[in-house]
Amino acid sequence: MSSQSHTAQHEYLSKRRDVTTSFGYGLSRRTQMALEAVDRFAPSAGPLRAVDFGCADGAMLSALAQRLGARFEGGTGLDVFRSGVPDDDPVTRIAYRESNLFRDYPFPLEAGAFDIAIASAFIKHHPDPARFLSEVARCLGIGGIVVLMDPRPFVVKIGFRFSRFNPAYNPSLWSRNSVQSLLADHPTIGLTMLDYRRYWIAPTYSIYRLGVEKAMPSFLRNAIALHQCMVLVK
Repeated sequence: MSSQSHTAQHEYLSKRRDVTTSFGYGLSRRTQMALEAVDRFAPSAGPLRAVDFGCADGAMLSALAQRLGARFEGGTGLDVFRSGVPDDDPVTRIAYRESNLFRDYPFPLEAGAFDIAIASAFIKHHPDPARFLSEVARCLGIGGIVVLMDPRPFVVKIGFRFSRFNPAYNPSLWSRNSVQSLLADHPTIGLTMLDYRRYWIAPTYSIYRLGVEKAMPSFLRNAIALHQCMVLVK
């Protein structure tokens, strides 16, 4: 890889990990929600293995490994595109693979191999959520959890109007009701909803740092929340 490519990757990763940037701030908030969901609902006994669908640079798996400590037995990050970043991490036993999660079935994962599955800002891109969730469930052991995070549908639809989101790449907007209906229509998936929460991402990190979100009454925070987090269990 050329030095120019390395420099570009370094700049990209710096922005992505820097919570003060809009990119890094959004990732930080999603990671926070995922870790809170794992704290509440992950199996309480034994070591845990995790898989991240749409893992990008691996930030969420790295944060999860740090949070779980000795209980983290390793994980796998899958993404449609593999740019060479990140490298596999032998210390935390995290491996990264390129896989077309939109078309390649079954996913290159052993059945029942994982306790935690994460899909952060990913499922809205998938053309067949039922098949995707079926594959996620296949990879989980009994009692394993799935953490789904995405903007709420109205946020993406507003983004369509202002060219922030491309409809061609966001065919599967979802909500609590739509996922519950999908699971009811496809009982063989074998997943059940455990929890659903909305959370607000302020326009900038500086606003979030002021504590505006925490100070809001819960009904108002829930009404204007831009993002959503759902936890399913097998």
